[in-house]
Amino acid sequence: MGKLFFSVGLVLTMLAIGAAKARASDSTASLEGSSTVAESAAAPANPHPWKTTATSYYYSMEGSTPAHGALYSFGKTTVAMQLLTLSYDLGGGFTATAMDQYYNNYVETYLPMPKVGTLLFKDRTVGWGDVLFNLSHSLFKNSSLVILGDIGVSVPSGSIDKKNPSNPEHGNYPYNMQLGSGTYDAEVGLVSMYVNNVFQAGTHLTTYQRLGETKNDYRLGNLYKGEGWLDFPVGLGFTPRVVGHYKVKQAIHGMDPTLGRNVYTEYYFHDQQNWDVSAAIRYEHKIAGRALVVAEAGKPFAEGCKNSDGVVISTNYYGTLGIGGTF
Repeated sequence: MGKLFFSVGLVLTMLAIGAAKARASDSTASLEGSSTVAESAAAPANPHPWKTTATSYYYSMEGSTPAHGALYSFGKTTVAMQLLTLSYDLGGGFTATAMDQYYNNYVETYLPMPKVGTLLFKDRTVGWGDVLFNLSHSLFKNSSLVILGDIGVSVPSGSIDKKNPSNPEHGNYPYNMQLGSGTYDAEVGLVSMYVNNVFQAGTHLTTYQRLGETKNDYRLGNLYKGEGWLDFPVGLGFTPRVVGHYKVKQAIHGMDPTLGRNVYTEYYFHDQQNWDVSAAIRYEHKIAGRALVVAEAGKPFAEGCKNSDGVVISTNYYGTLGIGGTF
């Protein structure tokens, strides 16, 4: 019976962290995508080809709907992520980028148990994620529209062996609570951005195709994401914006033997979908030299998801603070 409780805690935690990672990744792509587009439209001669950014992201979430049959539910869920990027302008419309994330993920999971009451699990994973190496190229540009294609590979540098201390047999945390995918993943994307005197609009379509199998006998499902943003610069560095994303994560292949397949892990063997649209305010300010400080705060006004368990985690708000520059 104890093993059952621990498996539940693992699975639930992983679900929440997966949702959080998705939001973090989507927000990052939106911000970095718009920046990349703007730079691609610049003059080809670049005396400062290097660009680096360091950005902190914080997401506050809360479980809003329990799993079918009140099998389990989530409480407070937070993700703090530090994103580091380094880019180099290769010329001819090509830009090479490397990026990595450092995560601090926290989830509260409630598990009702007959004759015992409701158990509360408080779980956390901390560490570096997978490194992404990416090459983007300008496919089309004129005075108002830019279209970029990008392709890359994600290297499995993030851990997939984070242990659940609540499990007496020292089983792994669930899949999405691990810090990496455990496989080399091929990434392909398409970015577009339209700019005029009133607003800026952009989209970023991305897919991650999993290659091979992890050392723990599974492979995460392929990932498909669509992101969009609509910005209205108002001066003095402030930009009200609307940002959104839609994500489909396909079912897992294989199985981590420390988790098994049961009513609590069945969630991962089915496709998952989630989406949200947020209202946000962004602030940019140039500081010494070619450095730029960027801050943003946002809150979803529409969101939804679809998964086999029917469990829902809603986002309360998110915030970002970053600094970047060229050299």
